[in-house]
Amino acid sequence: MPIRWLPLLGAGIGLFFLTHINAAPGLFRTGVTAHVQFALLCGSIILLGWGLTGWRIHWPRFERREGMMVLTITVLALGIRIWALGDVVSIPLSDEYTFAQRAVNIQEDNRYPLLHPFDVGYAFPWLYPYLISGSLSIFGSTVANLRLPSAIFGALTIPALYLLGKHLFDRRIGLLAALLLATFPPHIHLSRIALNNIADPFFGVLALGFIARGLKSKRRADFALGGLALGMTHYFYEGGRLVFVLLTLLWLLTHTIPKRRFEPHQLAAGAMGTLALALPLYLTLAAIGYSPTPRLDMVAPGPDRFAAIAKTTVPRNILSESYLERIGEVLLFFVHTPDNSPEFYGGQHPMILTPVVPVFLLGLSYALANGRNPSVRLLLLWFIGMVLGLGLIRIGAWTARYVPAFPLIALLMALAIYFVLASLAPERWRTPLAFALASVIGIGQVTYYFGPHMEFYNRQARPWRDYADAYLRATAYPPNSDIIFVTNDVVHMPYIVELKRLLKIDLPVTHYLFLEFSYAIVKELPRDVNHIFFVDREDQATPSLIRFEFDLEGPYFSPYNVPEDKQFALYFAPASSPP
Repeated sequence: MPIRWLPLLGAGIGLFFLTHINAAPGLFRTGVTAHVQFALLCGSIILLGWGLTGWRIHWPRFERREGMMVLTITVLALGIRIWALGDVVSIPLSDEYTFAQRAVNIQEDNRYPLLHPFDVGYAFPWLYPYLISGSLSIFGSTVANLRLPSAIFGALTIPALYLLGKHLFDRRIGLLAALLLATFPPHIHLSRIALNNIADPFFGVLALGFIARGLKSKRRADFALGGLALGMTHYFYEGGRLVFVLLTLLWLLTHTIPKRRFEPHQLAAGAMGTLALALPLYLTLAAIGYSPTPRLDMVAPGPDRFAAIAKTTVPRNILSESYLERIGEVLLFFVHTPDNSPEFYGGQHPMILTPVVPVFLLGLSYALANGRNPSVRLLLLWFIGMVLGLGLIRIGAWTARYVPAFPLIALLMALAIYFVLASLAPERWRTPLAFALASVIGIGQVTYYFGPHMEFYNRQARPWRDYADAYLRATAYPPNSDIIFVTNDVVHMPYIVELKRLLKIDLPVTHYLFLEFSYAIVKELPRDVNHIFFVDREDQATPSLIRFEFDLEGPYFSPYNVPEDKQFALYFAPASSPP
């Protein structure tokens, strides 16, 4: 199958202009919208695929039963990820705030360079905020739609993992791993918040899946598609761009290249796809003076405060005792230590739930005992690479940094279930027993996530009463309303300003401390607008004071999943109400 040079030439031209728009000063950077840049990127990917594969792509063929199972698990995963997406956690938390802010910026003025870092000290391009802005523009400005791209990436990772598991082992392992990842609590959670971390495992696993298939099929198209997917890992979180490229190289070097399991033109097709897609990003970062890996650099490319953060993040000597201690912390985090980032994942349990830890350890033991198997060797390299890499980070107990390991955990548990636990049963019962065990684990994990975990998380992630939830509740009232907080608790006005921009609803907000609020203030309030008062639940004096001048409805409390002691009581005073 010859390479199609004309489409490759077109892809090169498209990527050149995309790079020039982002990296070169002057005419091209001015007035070129993000839509044009995104079209250049997508068009170049299509042309690269055409040129490297000739469109002779062998799409996965499923038996009817197999196809229905993959589809069912994928739909289940999507349903779990979009159910009550804006209600279970009703407001943007943690770094969702930053992504929401950047997405709204693109909605208001979309002439941002798409390959530039969207924040000082972070080398994440504007691509993910651009996708979020598209979701908000198409489906509406809600918290759920802010998170929709993450839910889609999370669900798409399920069939990608099936592809990898099938071609590393067999269909049963692929299906078991897909089911376990679909119900894995950390993967569910990171698919339900607006962070770009969740895109990494999709493209990384897809790349490994196509390459694994290519090693069996000997088709250049599989290596080319794997290379393109690997190139896309560079456009999201930093973990993906480091983990999957190095993992792929090590895997090929340790068992495929010495035994010549592929032809040089196959490797060249994959490498060409990866380099062609990754180069525009790195050329842009180099042109504007940014490091491609600021979280691992000793000196960040931004102001001194980010340099200081970077200096305390990465040890100067990775062979020191502290590095070895961090390795131990990383290993414990898989099976013992709870997450210590309440704004990202939190909870009271380790990343792998305690009842499931034996299954994971059995899978890891099986992999260690069968390391000569090239497919198993990939999993060992994956695990060792993640542990050694995460040891470089001073704070390693954050689940959001382990996202590239989520598919690996599912694969190891699938191996344990099928080759260890189910092997104890007679041969004819082996497959049904394996899927029964995986289903029990899946039901338990989903029940835990939406039950105890989210109950604890919603309390843990709110160190004070939820003023953002209060504003969200107020948006259900008529637009000619103003909001008045009477509380000594925190009301962070900059956050509310960004929430207004996201929801496209601008209600005036005033904050009074409890002792500041007086009858004189109540008497001066205008009568031609509605007033929405938010007070502490235990505060009875303020509502009594307001009732001297206004008819007051309430108290009302949050319809969302907010702990009672984190809610404000809402009182509504309609416009023109008599004293």
